[in-house]
Amino acid sequence: MGFGEAGLMDDEGRLASPVGARGGIWVPPDAKLEFVEGKPYIFYPVPPNWPSTISIQQLNFEELKKLGWTYKESTDKLLDDFVKLANATPNKVLKFVKKWGPLWACVSHSTHKANLADVLGVEIVSLIHPIGPLHGDAALGFSWCSWVPAEDVSNFVKEAKRAKAALSIYTCFKLGKEEDPNDWGTLGFEGKLKITDNASAEEKNFIKKMLLCNFVESRLSEVGFSIDPQSLKLQIVFDLGFLRAAWLQLAQAMTAMRGIYVCDGCGDVYVRALKKPVEGKFNFCPQCGKKGAKRAYYRRKKNANLNS
Repeated sequence: MGFGEAGLMDDEGRLASPVGARGGIWVPPDAKLEFVEGKPYIFYPVPPNWPSTISIQQLNFEELKKLGWTYKESTDKLLDDFVKLANATPNKVLKFVKKWGPLWACVSHSTHKANLADVLGVEIVSLIHPIGPLHGDAALGFSWCSWVPAEDVSNFVKEAKRAKAALSIYTCFKLGKEEDPNDWGTLGFEGKLKITDNASAEEKNFIKKMLLCNFVESRLSEVGFSIDPQSLKLQIVFDLGFLRAAWLQLAQAMTAMRGIYVCDGCGDVYVRALKKPVEGKFNFCPQCGKKGAKRAYYRRKKNANLNS
């Protein structure tokens, strides 16, 4: 099924984000694929004096920089690369890691126990966020985020499968096709997608759309916005690793968000859907629309006559 038919691609045919994102994508100088008890893991280079399980208090990026770790600014083509991991071999995941860095799954708070997880069945928590890396509750206790520099390859593939399933379900909604039950199962809804028989087709579709939106929103926790002082452009800020950024790009693709612009008619900031404005030409918000374009045309014509 082509995602392009559902309007998920940008003007260049990519599942890319039009709004820049800033966060903690740290890429190692190298990574190794090794098998532990028959399961593939990716091992990352860390200082020899670091413990096997590293708490947030011990995580020192200056030390990682000395080993050759680099901070990655651009998230261009991240979602495209990430979705391809849905059927990837361990070696392809390794190649992805060398470009986008670790998953940074928190071993203190990630759970594979169904009674402790949300609808996902498996919760993967990113390692760090400036607001506060201490999580928990009175029943289970509180603990600091921690990370092991050896990550299970299957966690990358599972999360990529969820992203691809979300895009496939959305595509079915847009094209008026029946969704694949396996895609709902991938998102954790297997056996849970029960809607009353007396609900109309419209009500059923609304409920399913709401479930999809809630799932995607669950992957967008701990994000915010900032203004880049250099370019004065709005950026999305996410926590450590590529995972939040990938889901942010997916959400932008689903909502047909093509960027944030200033209307040349009224001067208001607005979110642009569908196509980006043509470079060098005026752009108008939905309220100004064609009337704004006509006013701009007559204004240019009047100025041209005055200068002739």
